[in-house]
Amino acid sequence: MKITRHVKNFAFFLLAMVAIIGTAVSVTADSNDYSVNYVKVNGLTMDASTTLDVERGERLDIEVYLDANNSADDVTVTARIMGYEFGSISDSTSQFNLDAGKTYKKTLTLYVPEDIDASEDYTLKIEVSDQLDEVEVEYTLHIDEARHGLKIYDVLLNPGSTIASGNPLFVTVRLENMGELEENDIKVTVAIPDLGVSTVNYFDELNTESQESDLDNNYDQDNSDQMDLLIRIPEGAETGTYELKVDVEYNRGHNFLSQSLDVNVQGNDADAGVQTVVNSDSSSKATSGEAVEYKVMIANLGEEPGVYSVQLDGISSWGEANVQPSFLTVLPDSTGEVVITVTPFDSTEDSTYTWVSKIMLGTDTLSEVVFTTKVEGAENSESDSTKTVLTVIFAVLVVVLIVLALIIAFRRVRDDDDEESSLEGQSYYQYYPKQ
Repeated sequence: MKITRHVKNFAFFLLAMVAIIGTAVSVTADSNDYSVNYVKVNGLTMDASTTLDVERGERLDIEVYLDANNSADDVTVTARIMGYEFGSISDSTSQFNLDAGKTYKKTLTLYVPEDIDASEDYTLKIEVSDQLDEVEVEYTLHIDEARHGLKIYDVLLNPGSTIASGNPLFVTVRLENMGELEENDIKVTVAIPDLGVSTVNYFDELNTESQESDLDNNYDQDNSDQMDLLIRIPEGAETGTYELKVDVEYNRGHNFLSQSLDVNVQGNDADAGVQTVVNSDSSSKATSGEAVEYKVMIANLGEEPGVYSVQLDGISSWGEANVQPSFLTVLPDSTGEVVITVTPFDSTEDSTYTWVSKIMLGTDTLSEVVFTTKVEGAENSESDSTKTVLTVIFAVLVVVLIVLALIIAFRRVRDDDDEESSLEGQSYYQYYPKQ
């Protein structure tokens, strides 16, 4: 009886342990050739009770230790985080072979995206597989926001990345607060160090994502916002490519962000070389399936020849385009012409389409010209032609009627004149009888 009771207690203990392990980690062992001994993430050994807390943007160094029970060929180890909305978070080793009786260590690296939903649990899956078998081990990750986590979402330049010296450049900086805490007094600096120009402005406040989604409170700011900063390119700036830096300082100066862009400056030193003036007709009407031409006149007022080309954007979705010539050489104090031929597809819907031509001098963009093409179907074109013909015929009929009216009027006037002249030539006598 005692032995039976001990056996029952031992069996119950084993079942309980299996149930506890099954609630924390899922293991699928379908291979007799290899098995996962243990896994480390950032130096921490993962086990049945482990829920590892990580932050957005954090790097995960994963070590997978394999036991080779038998020899196996073409084995691959893959680590992935499940549940990311915008793609796959995974890393895989190259294929390798296992020799029976040995233990292997394989290292993988995952980066937690900065825009993944935070304060939630995710599954870290480790997969070991070959052509026939597969072993999977799953662990739990809890992903949190960083305590302070601003992000430069975008930087835009207006009028563009190419600008002439002496002109203003507007820089739009957009920030997102991906952190756990609200941020205040965020300093943004835009500078071109090599030109000695800079400007500073401040975001008063950026709320967190959780604050923005909190319907019980009314917050003045979202977790993202943007501002425009103005810098002026100096008059004497030389032609070249300069680094524009955007620096963000927050959390009382303890946290920093930085991003750099290239700005192409066309300086006054180009005046002695090639000076370009561009003129073009910017709009036209086209019929589906029929070509329409645009002419771009290029004048070189400089002292050196210029080799120009034209690049087109915004046409491929609704039509075809051709530029002739592909390259145009314009001598000093001379002009040249580029012809752009645009042919809307037969299936192009009736609408007004906007597209852009970039006037290039070598590899530099001199200017961007915006064109519009009003596309009308063949039926509309035929109806317009019919209307035009009918209008002309109507006009001709009106002219004919007017001429006929004038002729009739002249004839009546002439008949009246003839009648008067005939009356004037007659003598009238009155007879008085004798009394």
